[in-house]
Amino acid sequence: MDLKPVEIPTQQLNVSSKMVCSTKCYNDVTCTGFFYNYDGRCSTFSARFHSLTFVNETGTQAYEHGGRFHQDIWTVERRYEGKWDCNMTDSDCSFLQEDIFVEVSGVPTDCYDVMLSVAGTSGVYTIVSRDGGAPINVSCEMSSSKGSWLVIQRRTNGLEDFYKKWKEYKDGFGDLNNEFWLEQDYFRLSLGDYSGDAGDSLSQQNGYRFTAKDVDVDTSKSNCARKYHGAWWYENCHDSNLNGQYLRGTHSSRAVGVNWRAWRGYNYSLKRTEMKIRPMQF
Repeated sequence: MDLKPVEIPTQQLNVSSKMVCSTKCYNDVTCTGFFYNYDGRCSTFSARFHSLTFVNETGTQAYEHGGRFHQDIWTVERRYEGKWDCNMTDSDCSFLQEDIFVEVSGVPTDCYDVMLSVAGTSGVYTIVSRDGGAPINVSCEMSSSKGSWLVIQRRTNGLEDFYKKWKEYKDGFGDLNNEFWLEQDYFRLSLGDYSGDAGDSLSQQNGYRFTAKDVDVDTSKSNCARKYHGAWWYENCHDSNLNGQYLRGTHSSRAVGVNWRAWRGYNYSLKRTEMKIRPMQF
């Protein structure tokens, strides 16, 4: 990595090894990660690394809390005897606790990082989020004219049932090469300005939380997810319903399909949708 934070660390120590630095962080309940330089300097932090500002420093490596790893991507710096649910020869292991550190240098954090490393090839890739969470597989869409996008939802043929419970949406489901919803923790919708030619059918839901058939946080007296057979950032209730029933075009039942009101109204179910995000500074 060869970078160090500008911010003042929680602790600045001189230690004999990287393992000692790791132990210091492990024993501090507020520590989220540490920086170790080969000259023995150990800096621990209580802030996630994505919030820090960095300058160059030769020989410094970053290690942040993580919960899962894949051996050809991650370097585990502290191993807890008896805490594995697989052996070290397995290619994909998970831990029974989150108190391990993973090296964060060279790991893509979004599809923009992927684009820089693979020259614009769309597909499924493994990334780790900037908040230091577990690595996940994602679908990245690359375009020479529009940059890189992380796809968070796709509807194509109706093979996947999207009428699911709230936790299923939180954990994600489906096939990243076909229909899916990507696991995510941001369940209050926050939008910028609209642009496009299909009409704005999402701004009505801006600021609202995500309602599913078993979790009702919309403003309607009834559960909008149950009423319109979906899961969405419903208000009272919707101008769009992209997780609704896949009804393949015109349908007689009002507003229960994959609807985008401003374009085709409440009685036409879209045959293909994709929801995509990318960094604001792109």
